[in-house]
Amino acid sequence: MSAPLPYEPPPAYGSAQPPPPGYGPSQPPPLGYQGHPYPAYPYPPPRPTNALAIASLVCAFLFAPLGIVLGYLSLSQIRRSGEDGRGLAIAGLVIGYVVTVATIMAVVAGTLLFAWAAKVVRESTDPGGAGIPRHHASAPLYPGHLTPDPRPTMVQAALVTR
Repeated sequence: MSAPLPYEPPPAYGSAQPPPPGYGPSQPPPLGYQGHPYPAYPYPPPRPTNALAIASLVCAFLFAPLGIVLGYLSLSQIRRSGEDGRGLAIAGLVIGYVVTVATIMAVVAGTLLFAWAAKVVRESTDPGGAGIPRHHASAPLYPGHLTPDPRPTMVQAALVTR
């Protein structure tokens, strides 16, 4: 004698059996966007990037003051139109300011260095312009060309007095 099974065994593959009570015939889900079973929510079209923002970033490396001007113009256009490119415009502004300040500092440092070098050469008594200033007016021009001191040394004074 066999015990009853606690569940109904599944029907054999390929056999046609009516669906269980309470369920209608099985229907595949409706196909949505590109054949997927779920409805599609396509992405909104991308907003265009502001052309002045791109130009600002490029000009910040080539001619920094122009990059700064274009950065401010593009930020005002982006606020009005809602285009993308705010990050590009800010990067163009920052890089433009950094390059401009660095260029001004380099020009000032170069000018000061050139002025100092010209002063050293001008004060040098060496005809070749070696740039070594004399520190004392009575120092000899060339140590090998010493002129004798007209005052007698102590040895010469002792010999004369004998």
